[in-house]
Amino acid sequence: MKERYDVIVVGARCAGAATALLLARQGHSVLLVDRGRIGDDILSTHYIHEAGIRRLEDWGLLDELRATGCPALTTSRHSIEGVIIEDVTGPDRRVAPYGPRRYVLDALIARAAVAAGAELLERASVRDLLRTGPAVSGIVVTRRHGPPLELKATLVVGSDGARSTVARLAHARTYREYPALTCGYYSYWSDLDCPAGLTIRDRRAAVTVPTHEGTTCVGVAWPRRELPRIRQDIENEYLKVAEHLLPEFSGSPGRQRVERFYGSGDLSGFFREACGPGWALVGDAGHRTDPIAASGITEAFHQAEMLARAAHHGLTHPSAMDDALRSFWKTRDARSDALHRATEVLASLAYSPGTLELIQRPFTDDGKDSLAGILETLGRAGYRS
Repeated sequence: MKERYDVIVVGARCAGAATALLLARQGHSVLLVDRGRIGDDILSTHYIHEAGIRRLEDWGLLDELRATGCPALTTSRHSIEGVIIEDVTGPDRRVAPYGPRRYVLDALIARAAVAAGAELLERASVRDLLRTGPAVSGIVVTRRHGPPLELKATLVVGSDGARSTVARLAHARTYREYPALTCGYYSYWSDLDCPAGLTIRDRRAAVTVPTHEGTTCVGVAWPRRELPRIRQDIENEYLKVAEHLLPEFSGSPGRQRVERFYGSGDLSGFFREACGPGWALVGDAGHRTDPIAASGITEAFHQAEMLARAAHHGLTHPSAMDDALRSFWKTRDARSDALHRATEVLASLAYSPGTLELIQRPFTDDGKDSLAGILETLGRAGYRS
C-alpha cells in the first residue's frame, strides 16, 4: 500500500465505488476502504431511475449490468389512490430503469474502480481520522488481523451510510431533519409476474421491482406509528397489504418467498454538512430521504459525479479545494431540495385532491421514467399534502 493517496473513499457501495471509479479514471491515486467484503448485500429498494442508468451507460458499465441477467424494467405501473400511470419504454427511449441486487451492482462498480487503478482494502473499519492542524489528513483503520493502519490522503470521502463513521468523527452537523413517516419490510418472490411499480392506497404502499434470477422484490410500507404492531407479526401484516394492493400478488397462488423479510423503521430524512477541511460526504452519509421514492441509487450516482468533479479540480488546483468542495455542497442541496419535498408528500401516504391532480398530469419530458416524473412534478410545485 502507498504511504499517501490523493483520495481515500470509506464505503465501497454504489456512491463510494462510483466516486473512486471516476477519480481513478482521472489519474488520481485512490484507496477504497470497506468494513465488509465486496459482494455483501445491503438493505435497498434496488430501483435505478433512467437518469441513473444513463450514468452507468456513460461510465461504460451498462452492458456489464445487462450481462448479469438483471431485467430491464420496460413496463411500469404506478397507482396512487386510484390515479394510474403506466409507462412502457418505446423505441425513442435509449435506456430503461433497472432494479439490480446490490451485491451485484456494488461489486460491479467496485471492480471497475479497481480496474481503473484504485486500490481496495476490505474488512477494515475506520477507528479515527488523522489530522494536520484543523484539516483531516487520513484515517486510522483496524482489521481482523494485524495492527491498526494509518493511511494518509489529501481528501477523505465518507460514503459509509446514514450512520457514517466519517461524518461522526469529522463532527459533521446535521440540519433539516425529517422524522420517519413510514416503516417498511420487503422480501423476494419467485413465480410472480408483475411490472415494476408503486401502489399507494388506504394509507398503505407497495413497491414491486423485478430483479435477478427471475425474482421480484416486493416491499410494503405503513405509517411509522404502526411499527410496534407490525413487528408483532411481520409476515401476516405484510401479506395483508401485498394482497390488498397488488392484484398480481393475490392472483399468484404459486408464488414462493425465497428470502427472509428485511426492513426498518429508521427511515428519517436529513441533510448533513457535505464537507470540511480535508473531508467530504457522499450518498446517504450526507443526506437521506424516505425510500418510498426509490431515488437513493440514482442520487448516489449524481452526487458521485459532482463530488468527483469537485475533488479533481481541487487536486489539480490545491488552493481551490475548499471552494470546490463547498460548491459541491451547495449544488447537492439545491438539487436535493425538491426531491426531499416530493418524497415527503409521497411518504405521507395521504393526499389532497390538489396532490392527486398534479400526479395525474401527463409527463412529457423525454427520457424520464414515470416515477421520476411524479417526483419532479411534486418537487417543482413545492406541494405539501
